Amino acid sequence: MASIEPYFFRWDEKPDERRITVANLTSVHGKQVQIDFFPVGLEDFSDGEVDAFISSSEDGFSPLGLNRDFLKRDLGISSNDWTQIAYNEVFESKVAIIGVPSKRDNSQLRGLVLTTPGNRSLEDYSGHNGRGWESRDVTYHLTYQAISYAVRELQAKKIAISHLTASGGFNHRTAADHLAALADVCDDEAACALSYFAFTGCCIHFEHLTQAALPSRSHHSRFFSPANHSLSKGTFYDVVTIGLNPPDIDRFFH
Repeated sequence: MASIEPYFFRWDEKPDERRITVANLTSVHGKQVQIDFFPVGLEDFSDGEVDAFISSSEDGFSPLGLNRDFLKRDLGISSNDWTQIAYNEVFESKVAIIGVPSKRDNSQLRGLVLTTPGNRSLEDYSGHNGRGWESRDVTYHLTYQAISYAVRELQAKKIAISHLTASGGFNHRTAADHLAALADVCDDEAACALSYFAFTGCCIHFEHLTQAALPSRSHHSRFFSPANHSLSKGTFYDVVTIGLNPPDIDRFFH
C-alpha cells in the first residue's frame, strides 16, 4: 500500500510558517503527493494551487459557509442551486457525497465535493456521538469516495479538504482516516494525477496531523474493506451513495 513519510516535528513543535508541509505520500504506482497543513479560506490559495474542494455539507458558520460566496462565484452556482446541493434530501438518510462540477470554463476550481455532515445523526446509524460517527469506517468511506470522485470525475490534481465532522469533532484519529483514504485512492487509481493534498479551514490543527497514525510500508493490507457505492449523474450535480449496512459496519478504536 502507499506509504506516507512524515516530516519530523516534535509533537509540541509548530513551525512559524502559515503553510506547513507535513508529509509526502508515495503510491504503489510511484506517484507522489505533497500533504500540507494550510488553515485558510479558499480565496487565500493562489490561482492554480488547488483545483477541487472537499467539505462537509454543513452550511452556516462552517468551512462551507465561510467559503460559500467564493464557491458560488467561482463555480457559477446560483442561490437556488446552492440550496439544492447543500440542503439536499439525500443527506437526511444516506451516507453520501454530492459532486458539483464547475459551470464556468475559467473557474479556479474544477468542482466541489460535499459529504453527509458529521453533525447530522442519521436514523440508520446509531453510532453517532454528536460530532461525528463513532464508527470510523463511515468517515473513511466518505473521504475515500469524495477523493475518488474528485480524481475520476473532476480530474483533480490538487485537492483542499476541510473537516467532515461537526465543529470541534476533528482529531488525530479523523486525520488518520482521511490519510488512509487518500493512500487507498492513490493506490486504487493507477491513472491518478493527484500531486497535492491540503488540510484547510477551521477545527483542523497542526497537532492533529503530526499525531495521526500514518499508513507506512509496514502495513501490507488496507485498513478498511471497500464499500459498495453507486454513482447517479444529474443535470448539474452527481450523487454517490455508499452502501454501509449498520449491522455490518466494522468498529475501529485506538
